[in-house]
Amino acid sequence: MQYGQIKRDYLKLLQSAFAALDQPPYGTLIDYTKPLTQPLPALSYNSYIGTYQNDYFGEIEIVERDGKLILLQGAQKKAFPLQHYNRDVFTYQPEGENAFGLSAVTFTVGADGKGTNVIIENLNILEQGTFHRLLPQK
Repeated sequence: MQYGQIKRDYLKLLQSAFAALDQPPYGTLIDYTKPLTQPLPALSYNSYIGTYQNDYFGEIEIVERDGKLILLQGAQKKAFPLQHYNRDVFTYQPEGENAFGLSAVTFTVGADGKGTNVIIENLNILEQGTFHRLLPQK
């Protein structure tokens, strides 16, 4: 109002900036709420079960309970049921203020039929969401 008229529409400028902040940082390439018409079956759950480690997030566990795969995450080992999506890709619903929707949990399976790595999509926004299987202690 210093010039007697509006020189810049700050509301319009800030609306686009805040709209960008409201976009989900993951789950934008594939809509995991829409099942595939012909998904490939998962391998045996034993292929995926194990403890996986990441230098940033620590350890996660993949376990089987009541015939379902479960992701155990965090210091409290919070249980998140995994839903099969396609072959070695599962999904889960993260919690918290940045949980925008389903996140992929994608396994890499080695020649021995066991998972070697798992990428948790919502933890991989800054390329830090790859967990490597810990070998059993002998």
